[in-house]
Amino acid sequence: MLIIIDTDYNLLNNAKILINEFYNTINKKHMVIILFNSNCEILYKKGEFESETIDSKFSLGERLISGEKYDCEMLREVLNIKEPVKTKVEPLRGLVGLAVPIINKEGDIIGIIGVFCPETIYTEEIFGAIKIISKSISKESAYRTLEQQISQQSKYEKAIVESISDGFMTVDKRGVITYLNRKGFEILGVTKDVIGKNLREITDFEPELFDVLKTGKGWVDKEFIIDMKGKKNLHLVKTAIPVFDDRGNVLGVIDTFKEIKKVRNLVNKMTGAKASFTFKDIVYKSKAMHEIIKFAKKVAASDSSILIQGESGTGKELFAHAIHDFSPRRNGPFVTIDCSTIPHDLVESELFGYVEGAFTGARRGGRPGKFEMANCGTIFLDEIGEMSPDVQKKFLRVLQTHTVTRLGDHVPIPIDIRVIAATNRNLEKEVEEKNFRDDLFYRLNVINIHIPPLRKRKDDIIPTAEYFIKKIGKRIGKENIMLAEETKVHLMNYSWPGNVRELKNIIERALNLVEGNVISPDLLPGKILNYKNKSVCKNSYEDNGYNGYNSLEEFEKEKIISTLKLFNGNKKKTAEVLGIARSTLYEKIKKYDLDK
Repeated sequence: MLIIIDTDYNLLNNAKILINEFYNTINKKHMVIILFNSNCEILYKKGEFESETIDSKFSLGERLISGEKYDCEMLREVLNIKEPVKTKVEPLRGLVGLAVPIINKEGDIIGIIGVFCPETIYTEEIFGAIKIISKSISKESAYRTLEQQISQQSKYEKAIVESISDGFMTVDKRGVITYLNRKGFEILGVTKDVIGKNLREITDFEPELFDVLKTGKGWVDKEFIIDMKGKKNLHLVKTAIPVFDDRGNVLGVIDTFKEIKKVRNLVNKMTGAKASFTFKDIVYKSKAMHEIIKFAKKVAASDSSILIQGESGTGKELFAHAIHDFSPRRNGPFVTIDCSTIPHDLVESELFGYVEGAFTGARRGGRPGKFEMANCGTIFLDEIGEMSPDVQKKFLRVLQTHTVTRLGDHVPIPIDIRVIAATNRNLEKEVEEKNFRDDLFYRLNVINIHIPPLRKRKDDIIPTAEYFIKKIGKRIGKENIMLAEETKVHLMNYSWPGNVRELKNIIERALNLVEGNVISPDLLPGKILNYKNKSVCKNSYEDNGYNGYNSLEEFEKEKIISTLKLFNGNKKKTAEVLGIARSTLYEKIKKYDLDK
């Protein structure tokens, strides 16, 4: 650390006191604290670098601007702009350099506070502390100890502490609260009358800060679940920094803390735990899908659990994303977990998290589960039907108590989540066969959304195919590609057992093979080209409990309707494609009352 300052005796003494107190408090090796006069000549030095060669550059009386050994551009910049500067010090590899000006009432620089320390120990707190010291010196009101500095609470310090988004509390060596900022009052749920009280008076437990006062050993970003007398089950991340006097005695503790949900939200934003799709991304033309989306938008406003059912490939996850995006929780996390891909022995740790030592191989410090990560947002459990009975039981408890308990622990963590589950199984049948808990099914099935297979919404086939042509074509450099009319007929005629996912794959395959700008039928797989309508009959599409057409007449009617729409009502082309005489087509139109 560098301090450039006028040679005024009182200011010099004050600066020395602050240097010593700050150095003892930080307790970092290989950080140098130096006092300079206005000519950048070293007046005082505290601490040593690991390298003697580097250390020799900072000898008493040495000048760091236009000196014989070293010229510090960082200090030149501070003197020029009168603003704090942070930089890497190129000649001194692996070091971070800081410089903060000390300015008098007239706006002239009377000194600079800076830092040279290894990158491995640098923190923003160090930079912030240097700014506070510079202000204290410029006001000629620096305190002899950090305890006095905190307790007197200068307007400048208070403005800084009150502006941060974390709780900030100081306690003296007896455990008495000497200061608590506005955010701290809010998080802890206490009032201003706690100032001057001992920590034991406002908690239902023995605060661990007393261990810090006793041992002088603090911690950084440690997770706690605590019970205040006015607020229960607070889930916090806390940092405790002991404050020492010149003789190494503990004077008190600086305690900063934040709610875990804010940490989780930040992590989720950085890791992409958010909805990727909206209702605008769902391509449809059919009346059935229009009604389903209308219903989904309506129920998105509530916090009730949603069970999305449908065959594989129908877009259940897409709906889950869209519902979250349309809900009041849209700014919260959206966490997805596929119950079918997680090994059975890891499901509990993934969902509920674990504490350190919960099992062999458990990560040091433990790990939060998906439910915690989804706090204040939505958790999407795909393939919920694959969840084992023992995990179902624990999951049910989460829904009932709105808490989650990590593996190896007994402390319940409060959570606020909205659950959306999806399955391609017939859960009603699974309940009957005792493969799925009925009480959990009813908890999940508060709101049910059933997405019909693509074969039952023929009007969506061509619009969806054209959407994929545009999207995939742009990605692979093949734009302005169209479907031949005969290709459309084959797509409409196929049953699509793989639903939208299969359609996407077929389109991507065709785009990779097409040489012109038209996808002709020969670019389609043989299973589509050779598909016969007669394969569609009653219950021919029964799969996982979802029925297809109830009769050949129903299929015939829908086939005529979709083909007429495809050719804009041209009966001649419709009859040709269907392979029937035009007179027969007219009879069918009359039979099904379609000529309206």
